[in-house]
Amino acid sequence: MATILTQAPALAELAERLAQCDRIGLDTEFMRVRTFLPELALIQLRVDGESLLVDPVALPQLAPLSAPLRQDAPLKLMHSASEDLLALAPVAGGALRGLFDTQVAAAFAGLGAGIGYQRLVQEMQGGIAFLHACGRWQIVARMQHGQHAQRRHLVHGVALRGGQ
Repeated sequence: MATILTQAPALAELAERLAQCDRIGLDTEFMRVRTFLPELALIQLRVDGESLLVDPVALPQLAPLSAPLRQDAPLKLMHSASEDLLALAPVAGGALRGLFDTQVAAAFAGLGAGIGYQRLVQEMQGGIAFLHACGRWQIVARMQHGQHAQRRHLVHGVALRGGQ
């Protein structure tokens, strides 16, 4: 099960932990309804075997994550990161560094451009162990009456599946 971070001291502790890690799994959930840029709704991390969820609604000041996102280390393992990068840019205050996008790597390996994460794992049949180790989550949010009105409550309406 994942730990949800909603308090500033926990976020500061996370930032310190990230400075000590070699690699992390990183993903976001965001709203893209009636907005030019994606509105960050959830940051999902896999850090040292632990699944962590950062609630940007409860923690509107995400500045402690800025430095770890802009540094080469830890290596940030992501899949299909293009929109995640847009959502994380205001948090980072600049370009993310130390990024490894598994979708881009799969394209270079000849597995096809734009391959989805689930299909990539099926194609590899466990051949790339770090894909499972970084803990890609499937988030199922039950949102009614339009996504734009539900951003505030996304974390509380989330069902987590997967992990390792």
